[in-house]
Amino acid sequence: MKSELTVVIATHNRPYLLLETIESVLNQEYKNFYFVVSDNSDNNDTFNVLEEKSLLKNFEYRKRNNVAGLDHFNIILNEIKTKYFILFHDDDIMLPEMVGKLFKAISSDEYLAAAGCNGYIYEGNKKLRKTMLHSRQNILLPDQKSIILRYCNNHNNIVPFPSYIYNAHIIKSNNIFISDYAGKYSDVIWLLDIVKFGKIFWLNEPLMLYRVHKGQDSTQFSYKDQYKLELYYLKILPNEKENRMFKKYRIHKIYLAMCRRLKQKKRLSLFIIRQLLLLLYYSPYKYFIKYCIKYIITKKNYIYG
Repeated sequence: MKSELTVVIATHNRPYLLLETIESVLNQEYKNFYFVVSDNSDNNDTFNVLEEKSLLKNFEYRKRNNVAGLDHFNIILNEIKTKYFILFHDDDIMLPEMVGKLFKAISSDEYLAAAGCNGYIYEGNKKLRKTMLHSRQNILLPDQKSIILRYCNNHNNIVPFPSYIYNAHIIKSNNIFISDYAGKYSDVIWLLDIVKFGKIFWLNEPLMLYRVHKGQDSTQFSYKDQYKLELYYLKILPNEKENRMFKKYRIHKIYLAMCRRLKQKKRLSLFIIRQLLLLLYYSPYKYFIKYCIKYIITKKNYIYG
């Protein structure tokens, strides 16, 4: 039977993490999909490892020319020929039911532009009990406002970006490509662009392991990119109530960056002092005091913001 689904793993210089990811895709209970590995590495190590392990026969291997990460995403998108696709990351792991349940969710509603699932945090080689999304119910996001409120009012309470399955017909017929406008937060703008043409659905069931490690872009904080994302939010929700919400959101992100650095360095630094000044500048005193006490007393390190 001809498949309506393509599963693509985008990889860059992580051959041994990629092996785990490939194994998890090959172990899916639902198997009617095209499988592609898109290698954007700046060397031949990935190809050599795949050849050594005799894995190249299990999928279509495509070598890129070490293009920028978002360009790599758009190249993959442009090559999709099926009605649906999953663009998975080379450092994450699918649980056996992931592809089947995502495909069932999106194919059952022609108005869904994308569907994502919950995931367990996978730190090092240890699966934590903590999940990305804390909800007992599935969630339907019908418009841009619903996505913005989710990202701003529910810190850490979202599905991981690699978990999404997309309706390629909706995306390509509306000429939607990912933009580098907000840098590391461009994935959020991508979702905001998609939801203008179709709803987004979140499954509360954890169907993947979302790996957290030092080389990961999502563990780094960029105030410049964060500011650009907020400007994009304000174009959609420009009133005073949302302005207050964005201020709290900005404060929380500055605090996260401070906690991450303290966890890495175990001491104060010029970066921490700068973050404290930003926190004080952008927040009412009650929020500044709340966050300082929260860190000092509970010693809680937020690393998944």
